[in-house]
Amino acid sequence: MKQVHGESQEHLEEPFSEEEIKRACFDTDGDKAPGPDGFGLQFYHRLWEMVRSDVLGVFDDYFDNGTGMGCINASTIVLLKKKEGAVRIEDFMPICLLNGCYLLLAKVLANRLRSACEEIIDQSQLAFLPDRSILEGFTITQELVAALHLDSRSGVLLKLDFLRAYDNVDFPFLLHLMQLHGFNERWCRMNEQCIGTARASITVNGEPFGFFPLNKGLRQGNPMSPVLFSLVANAFCLMCKAAASEEWIKGLSICPGCTKIHIAQYTDDTMLFGSPTAPEMEGYRFIIECFGLLSGLHINYSKSALVPINIDTEAASQLAEVTGCTVEHLPIRHLRLPTRGFDDEVDGLATSYRQVGAMFGRLVWTSSKLCRHTRSTSGRDIKSPGVFSIHISDPQGGSPEDRGDPPTIPVERIWQGAAQTAHGTMGDGVPSAQQGRIGDP
Repeated sequence: MKQVHGESQEHLEEPFSEEEIKRACFDTDGDKAPGPDGFGLQFYHRLWEMVRSDVLGVFDDYFDNGTGMGCINASTIVLLKKKEGAVRIEDFMPICLLNGCYLLLAKVLANRLRSACEEIIDQSQLAFLPDRSILEGFTITQELVAALHLDSRSGVLLKLDFLRAYDNVDFPFLLHLMQLHGFNERWCRMNEQCIGTARASITVNGEPFGFFPLNKGLRQGNPMSPVLFSLVANAFCLMCKAAASEEWIKGLSICPGCTKIHIAQYTDDTMLFGSPTAPEMEGYRFIIECFGLLSGLHINYSKSALVPINIDTEAASQLAEVTGCTVEHLPIRHLRLPTRGFDDEVDGLATSYRQVGAMFGRLVWTSSKLCRHTRSTSGRDIKSPGVFSIHISDPQGGSPEDRGDPPTIPVERIWQGAAQTAHGTMGDGVPSAQQGRIGDP
């Protein structure tokens, strides 16, 4: 298990500076709804010089003694509709409105924790950390599915849905996890105060109704929650890696001989990759159940799915019975984008990437970023120009103009030697990176 050390450890132990606190204050949106104290961050923005000494005093006391959270660590829970016509409790999402002073403290702690977690959280966890993107998870999944179809190999995707993920995180597990990663005693004590003294009130007909302690879960709206959840989710990645080292699970590879890929995560959106065998599905099921018992994060099997690739219907049903998931066939939606097989229609695949462009604009990754990411997944260097773009492939062979079809954008494979594309092996004939960038008209 990777440890926090060096500059990151020293940064965690430094006293809070006025510059750090002020930067966190003014980097936070001041128009957010206020918590029980009625003071939003706009109050601190406009009257910083007046309240500066009081705010610094709260930070100093918290750093020196790790106490003082009980009086400001209160929140109001408001239910927001997930969809129109919401009538059931499952149709609402709880959001915690935090006191302004606590929100400042949580923002500073989140900034420090994020810099420390960058070196200890596995590369397969793609959320809330610098130089990581939701597009990486989508690209890994799409490229792996395409490679399996091109090579006529079989495989299984497990798309997992955690049951009320943030609300069920176990506090003792989270604190023990931080200790295992080498966080110092003071930092663990401060975080225990920050999350363990939380109280909440339910807003009923516009009025807060009583306060009660929160014994588990990470509050939506707390700046620390996304990073803390990434730390918890990382434990699941580590369990999968440990199981792979013991050959309980094998995973899938982009091409024969490449490093196996077992998991890609974006917060609680988890995709597992495995071979279509009952022992491997039993291994994944065992890891999922153990992780749930330890962390409090259990799987909602009714919303989780097993996606078979080049597997007959009867075999897919048997594997789904082992995992407890339902069977879902390609194309599927992953990270709100459609994932398709390489034998699907070209127009459908083109639509997928155009949606990426519509959501994220122009995608430009440096080759150094791609090399670092690719080596962590496929174990090979890429062969790419200095600037990389995702391109769209034509699986039918030949140019679209020759067939009378509308022109499509040529492909540039991400991994060196990731099997053959429909036009042949990747080499000197790879199209220019200037063609067909996402977001280009």
